[in-house]
Amino acid sequence: MTSTNTTGSGDSAVEIIEMASPLASKVKKVAPGSPDAPSLEAAEAQIAKMAADYEAQLTQELQTLTSDVQTIMALPQKERADGMSPFYDAIADIKGQAATFDYELVTIIADALRKYLLDVDRTHESELTIVRQYLGLMHVVVEQKLRGVDSPPAAKVLSALDDLQKMSV
Repeated sequence: MTSTNTTGSGDSAVEIIEMASPLASKVKKVAPGSPDAPSLEAAEAQIAKMAADYEAQLTQELQTLTSDVQTIMALPQKERADGMSPFYDAIADIKGQAATFDYELVTIIADALRKYLLDVDRTHESELTIVRQYLGLMHVVVEQKLRGVDSPPAAKVLSALDDLQKMSV
């Protein structure tokens, strides 16, 4: 059984699909040796254990990316593109991990940043400043332990994201 809802608006809209048993719904019993219920339960327990460490991991990753942007901004413009190359992949990873561990706001912001990175050459100071602002929004979400979108602080973050997206067009 699945349920679907959409959060955010415009370019920041993200479809969230919730399943009763996430792993069981992805595995088909088609051959001998297919995962059984206890194996799936063990895998889901492992994911739950990893989720407990995710917030600290995300905080560290955001700090590293923010520091990297600062370092890249100090480079001459013609040397910045090489430093920014890994950013798209890192942000795509954050988006996927955040979705896995139910950090809905981080998923929305990372998706918006990922789309932004596709549209710019990533070397102008103004573009890098906007990247820092997206990262800053994710920092706020983690620091305030905001996961869903249905609270007044989350609404403020979404409003700031909307403003940032308008600025970055």
